[in-house]
Amino acid sequence: MKIIPVILFLLSEKSAELKQFWRAEITSGGKINPFRLYMAHRSRTRHFLMWWRLASQMSIKGNKQQKRAAKKIHWSLQCRYASDISLKAAIGINPKFVHLTGVVISGKSVIGENATIYQNVTIGLRNDNDESAAHIGNNVNIGASACILGNVNIGDDVKIGAMSLVLGDIPDKSTYICQVTPKIISAA
Repeated sequence: MKIIPVILFLLSEKSAELKQFWRAEITSGGKINPFRLYMAHRSRTRHFLMWWRLASQMSIKGNKQQKRAAKKIHWSLQCRYASDISLKAAIGINPKFVHLTGVVISGKSVIGENATIYQNVTIGLRNDNDESAAHIGNNVNIGASACILGNVNIGDDVKIGAMSLVLGDIPDKSTYICQVTPKIISAA
């Protein structure tokens, strides 16, 4: 990957929103400097978040070369972390990815601030004709292997249990679990 488009993006006015995200997520409100970015680069979750935010902002606001560099960064993140979080997904400040493996988030998803997302979570569309994916509120905790499909609204302060299938709206301050009773269909 060529570093010049990345540097030019970081030096431009287009990176103002990116720097706000980095200030809140990477440096915990402190100044952005090379040492803090290096330390974030060494932390697995912060590494992912730092590079994903950069690629996302470059993909949305960058020029042709910067968008090409963003795709390369995204591809590298997909290979390294075995997850596919679209660069077009709108994710609020300070998300927490407990384990990144298997996380899939559609580009049409909107996720609020302080979301906690566990491994193998899918937030996407039911079919290709859907105009939008889930709208998830603030302070939402999404358990391992949960699937949130279609245009659903999930309120603030919601807990979604592991292995839940969410196909409908969930109100604020709720806990959602999906109970499944296993049964044997045939014994050979």
